[in-house]
Amino acid sequence: MGLGTSLEEAVGQAVSLWGAVTASAILELFFLDGSRAVHVPADDAFGMPGWHVIQGELVSLGTAAIAEWLAENPVLPRLAAALGELPRAQLNGVKVVIGGSGDRWTVEVRVNGDEHEEASAALESMGWPRTGEFSMARMFALLVHPV
Repeated sequence: MGLGTSLEEAVGQAVSLWGAVTASAILELFFLDGSRAVHVPADDAFGMPGWHVIQGELVSLGTAAIAEWLAENPVLPRLAAALGELPRAQLNGVKVVIGGSGDRWTVEVRVNGDEHEEASAALESMGWPRTGEFSMARMFALLVHPV
């Protein structure tokens, strides 16, 4: 999802966001040195119970309100019950997107590319700021082998 005054600009921004958020976590899986993404243990306040987390950059468009909220509020452990048993035993990708303004919002959790309705509903019910100005944030985490 990119914004721009032309299609080329929007596509360029979308590719840049994907690189910062998703590709950085995937690359970190191979290098495992903390230079591309953050490692979060399962027992960390921002971790996912039972999983080692590799999380890419948290990015925002518009106002930073949603990104600031995500940075201050541990979302993954709050989604754990709604996510239930994950589809893959060793490696799962979880994408979180919140964006919009006023009374029009997109709130979505995807697991391995597929929308997860229960987790999206759980995210929708969390107390993130509903701003009047456009605000969007996206995060991606790889959940690696149960610990």
